[in-house]
Amino acid sequence: MVDVRALAPTLPSAQRTPEKTVQVKPFRVPNPEALRQWKDAVERFPNLVRPPSDDVVVDPR
Repeated sequence: MVDVRALAPTLPSAQRTPEKTVQVKPFRVPNPEALRQWKDAVERFPNLVRPPSDDVVVDPR
């Protein structure tokens, strides 16, 4: 076990830099109408997009 109070103080270069604020930008679809049409097509024709492999379980809806 180590007594932390007995350790030498940290060097100024090892100190943490001030934290930057992070700006979260919303995801924006370039063409919302095309996305809606694509979603409608996928719902109407589920075999339009095939599963990536045979290990994928298909939803029986």
